[in-house]
Amino acid sequence: MKKSLPLLLVSMMVLIILPGCGGGGGGSGSPGSSGFEDVGASITITSSSHSDPAGSDSWQIDLTQNNCDGEPEDWGDDFAVLGFAAESYDENFPSGTLFITSYTVEYTPQLFELSLPPVNKYDLTTSVAISPDGSAEATFLILDAGAKIEYMEDLNSGLYDSLGEDPYLYDLKITFFGDDEFGEDFDFSFNTTIEFGHYNKC
Repeated sequence: MKKSLPLLLVSMMVLIILPGCGGGGGGSGSPGSSGFEDVGASITITSSSHSDPAGSDSWQIDLTQNNCDGEPEDWGDDFAVLGFAAESYDENFPSGTLFITSYTVEYTPQLFELSLPPVNKYDLTTSVAISPDGSAEATFLILDAGAKIEYMEDLNSGLYDSLGEDPYLYDLKITFFGDDEFGEDFDFSFNTTIEFGHYNKC
């Protein structure tokens, strides 16, 4: 039977507030985004979930691999699965196809009184096309297994003092960059809280 710590509350908002969620994000005309006035459309994140080899959809990073009755726990890279929808500002003048071409991933500790290892920033390419007033879903790498091993090595090096506060809460920010079929650039971001900890996902 799988055991895990209580699920965290995910909060995010991109262009609109999603039902049942609260928090902050980027969108057309809001901080953390730009360029949508030039492409003539907005992009809304309609769904979001975490994915890992153990099949967990909660926003939890499992830092270590457990032994499951003699078999290794399913463990490895972590991903974000996001749904997008485009909406033209003027239905009489629909936008062109919007292309997300790259993204960055950044982690910021929520409790600055804890001494925690830094998590390296990711700068990755992707290819997501959203047709005029259409939708798309895509999966994005947010932390690889090697980075988790490095994080644990740093945490146990004696250079940091986590005060035993496991799980460790981080702000996760994914910033997306792209352009439309006419070459107009845009960017926007997704934000949520994510836990770093030790979870038994056998």
